Amino acid sequence: MMKTFSRRRVLEQAAACAAFGTLAGVARAEESTAATLVTNTQDIPIVDTHQHLWDLAQFKLAWFDPKTPEGKILGHSFTPKEYAEATRGLNVVKAVYMEVDVVPEQQQKEADYVIELCRSGKTPTCAAVVSGRPNSDGFAKWAGQFKGHQYVKGIRQVLHVQETPAGYCLDEKFVKGVDWYRSFFPLAATRERYRKRGHDLQAGEATPYYMFHPAVPARVAETLPDVRLIALLRDPVERAYSHYQMMSRTGREKLDFEEALAAEPERLAGVEESLMSETEQLLPSGHRAHHQHRHRAYFSRGLYADQLERWLAHFDREQLLVIDTEDLLARPQETYAETLGFLGLREWQLDDFPEHNKKPYSAIDADVRARLQERYAEPNARLLELLGRDFEWAFEPIEAPRIVEQRGIASPADGRDDGGHPGGGLPLRLRPVLGSHLLGDT
Repeated sequence: MMKTFSRRRVLEQAAACAAFGTLAGVARAEESTAATLVTNTQDIPIVDTHQHLWDLAQFKLAWFDPKTPEGKILGHSFTPKEYAEATRGLNVVKAVYMEVDVVPEQQQKEADYVIELCRSGKTPTCAAVVSGRPNSDGFAKWAGQFKGHQYVKGIRQVLHVQETPAGYCLDEKFVKGVDWYRSFFPLAATRERYRKRGHDLQAGEATPYYMFHPAVPARVAETLPDVRLIALLRDPVERAYSHYQMMSRTGREKLDFEEALAAEPERLAGVEESLMSETEQLLPSGHRAHHQHRHRAYFSRGLYADQLERWLAHFDREQLLVIDTEDLLARPQETYAETLGFLGLREWQLDDFPEHNKKPYSAIDADVRARLQERYAEPNARLLELLGRDFEWAFEPIEAPRIVEQRGIASPADGRDDGGHPGGGLPLRLRPVLGSHLLGDT
């Protein structure tokens, strides 16, 4: 018989599990040891990271309908008083409030309510994620009030209510609004304060997918025409195989490497046209059209000449610094100094250059490597002509070791994975990739 779990029951068993020191504690808490384990958990401090509170006398909830089964169950207020009663004896020492999707006109009221709750110190609530509508007019200004806030640590919107129209999360203002983008960077007033102290404040960001997305160069040029761009390139054969290994290891690729390469043309068919259109299409799976383009373009993302030509159609060559990953690994200090000079930053010495996100995997099959090198020969030749410089991997095949290290990167976003990008695995401080652009005053 399936058992019903309340929030109290979950917290009890989480504490029991911690006391027992193993995940087996959850299973055993269902058996005869449950009472013993739970009685020993009162001294274990618990932080509830997803605390829902609502007072129906003060707030209207966008999802609440008293006529529905859910509405009948949840049709009462759940205030700090009810929360304290529900968690009595569990030693919940801190709680993070998670927004409950109040109606848009009450978003500020919700934020004020929970801020005061945190400030009072009378309840475990010490931080909050409040409601917000990213595609609403004035969102960036509204959200700006919480930048660096002592209590408000995030803004969230629930997208599964009936009032949310289909394709809402793909809306131009929701996803790509310039004001929203700029809200992540220092304000003009902040830069001015630095200038008055004799300093300058420069900010940038690294998003590997910018390099491959066909619509991004024009968008960046329109928004940031004076940007400084850095592309970090890696042997495209190694990049493709590393990318595949990351996707396979995380369960997002079911084909073997050769099958995935063979499937790539069909997977990417028509996607670039969709990405260039005003309204992005959805795949039959429900994913956005760029899903295959972003995650399974193993071979295509190594066609560097095609990608850089798109960027150089919108920017002067002097705005682009191209770094060979092999140079960075072999001569990190010199490459780092070159990067600082390109960005107009003062000289700085780092004590070390640790690598990150290295994962071992078996070597690529020699025949597959040879075929890929042959396929990349012409694109690599065009890359050398385009940039007027050499890359060791563009001339001579590099014999693969029996075990190689994957140089992958996990980015924020977007919560997202870019394991096969050209600069993966490099020090976090050295990950400027094409699309790392410095903003002017915002």
